[in-house]
Amino acid sequence: MEMTEETKDAEPRLLKLKSKFSVPPPGRFIFIDPEDHFENTGNTFAVLVQKSVSHRKANGIVVPDNFPEIIEDWICRQIPASFIKDAPKNYDTVKRIILTPTVVQKATKAVLYGWRDGGRRFVDKDELDRRIGVCSKCPMNVDSSSCKSCNGMFAWIEEWFGKSDEDAKKTLRICRVSGILNLSHVYVPVKGLEIATAQHMIAKHPEHCWKRQLLDQTPEKKNADTT
Repeated sequence: MEMTEETKDAEPRLLKLKSKFSVPPPGRFIFIDPEDHFENTGNTFAVLVQKSVSHRKANGIVVPDNFPEIIEDWICRQIPASFIKDAPKNYDTVKRIILTPTVVQKATKAVLYGWRDGGRRFVDKDELDRRIGVCSKCPMNVDSSSCKSCNGMFAWIEEWFGKSDEDAKKTLRICRVSGILNLSHVYVPVKGLEIATAQHMIAKHPEHCWKRQLLDQTPEKKNADTT
């Protein structure tokens, strides 16, 4: 069977950077090791690989022969296609954000400001429990090296809200779509969420997401709601 370009793109393959000397977003090389979620960083690709190999060896984790290629592929799957050599057709140029502490803090701060500017109100207990239930079962509710226990960030949210749900702390981590600490936006009414959420981000959430269902104002959704 002749190998077409479409067939090639359909096959799993390790992606390559156009240049390992061109620093991709967010301004440094980052690799979050899938084995233990440890975040390795480096100002160059070579330094990143060296640190990642050292981390695995120090923690008794197997280092495969093609580990540099695995790291390179992981990076490619987080960044725009313009940085990738021979990016597959229909490649999603808006990939997952890298959950650095700065990203998580900035995203969560936007929610807190939205809550403040929206009147400092909270959703009722039934709605809170519903949102917590959805987030806790969502595959986008993820751990990160930015928030191994999240206790420090939970305390930060408590300073703002004056309270937090103890059970929620056991299950809620970070939204993989937005970078928001989930313990924050589950409390915030629609008005505050509208202030804090960019319109283009809404549809990136899974269809089962309570936030997407509340904020989705596409023409199709509006028509469905009025029929």
